[in-house]
This record gives sequence, C-alpha cells and structure tokens, in this order.
Amino acid sequence: MHRALFITTSIASFLATACSSQKGPDYAGKPAAQVHGTIITSATPAPNDAIVELVWTNFARQGDTAETANVPAHGNFPANFTIDIFSPPSPDHLNDFSRRGALPNESRVGVATIYAVAPGTTKVDGKTPILGVVEDFVVVYLEQDAVPGTIAATFVGAPLSAGFHLMKVSPPALPSGQNGAASNACYRSLPPGLNPQETYAKCHAADVFDKLHEAEQGFATDIALKLAPEKDLNVPNYN
Repeated sequence: MHRALFITTSIASFLATACSSQKGPDYAGKPAAQVHGTIITSATPAPNDAIVELVWTNFARQGDTAETANVPAHGNFPANFTIDIFSPPSPDHLNDFSRRGALPNESRVGVATIYAVAPGTTKVDGKTPILGVVEDFVVVYLEQDAVPGTIAATFVGAPLSAGFHLMKVSPPALPSGQNGAASNACYRSLPPGLNPQETYAKCHAADVFDKLHEAEQGFATDIALKLAPEKDLNVPNYN
C-alpha cells in the first residue's frame, strides 16, 4: 500500500450536522465542488466515528509534500457524507509539470485523496493509523485548461478544462511485478530526440502507477469511503 507523508489540520466530523441554509459570519458561499459518498465498512468492530480529510499531494517535485484542506463534511455516520470544496490547493501543493517553466504550455495540477482518521487527529504521517480511504476516486484541480499532448493532459486522461474534476482511479494494466519491467522496456525502446511530454505520453500506459480518468457522471457520482484495517486499504498510488 502506498503511503504519503502529510500534515493535517482540523476537519469537520462525519457526525457534525451542517445546515447549508444557515448563512452566518462563517458562511463561505456556494461550494466550487461537492463530493458525495457512502461509507462502507469491513472493520470489526467499525469505528464509532471518524473525520474526513481531503489531502492534496505535490509529487512532481523531489520529496512528496501535502496539505489537508479544511472542508466541511456533513451527513450521517456511518451511512452517507458530503464534502464541500470551496477553494483550490495552495500554489505549493499544485504539481508543476512545466519543469519550472521549461514546458510553458503545461497546467499545474492538484490531486487529492480522501481519507478517514480518528477524531482529534491533528497530524498525520506514516505512523498515523488510517481508518479508511476512498480507494477508486480522487479529486483533481487544474489551474488552467490541459493542452492536448502535455504531461498534464496525459496524466488526467484527457485535455480537461480548468477547475475541479472527480477522477476514477484504475490500477496499472499489468499485474504488480510485471509493470515495472514493462515501463523500463518502454522507455528503453523510445527513439532519441523526444521531448519530455512525448516521452511521458508514450510510456504512461506502461508505468507502475494508477491511472486517472474523469468520472463519467462527474461530481454526481456517489463514491465509497472504505473503513477497514489499514493493511486491507488500497490507497491510490498515482504518483
């Protein structure tokens, strides 16, 4: 199972009841995107409650970094939940596929995995127990339209428009243990003179990472957050 290191701030509990019609001083306006989900569990016993975390990961620079968004999560635990997303990740947590401007037509891309952890958790790292995860969907944010043929467009599976997208996560085409050899063979077979975007596009399908494609129904999709022992969770490994 792939685990990234990240720092988390306080997130609303699944148990918290949110009333969207109340527009007090903390009202943030209409969400830019909403994630709707159902909680499933194979844990015995199931946790009494949990908090949800939308974790943006920057993997395009040396050393993964991540931040957890303060997203209101409301609904009934352990049945259904909704996550309201009001703002994109910070610039430091957008993956810069331009290679510091060397590829100027690239879009910066944010990718977020959705986790469940114990209430009161303020810092999550490789030693923090994970109660659950959305295994087959992630949230993507594109700072600008993804241009066809770019690394960004290949990574998200299409030249998607700027803004938020709900992405389906699919495992590599080959079984674990074979995809590494296939990826190496692909890169060795490439002709000389290709630019980084052409190289990535030609061998992305053969690499060892999960693949992303926009969910057919977008944010109308009802996703599943799986609660289970950590060893039984398949955390998306897209980087």
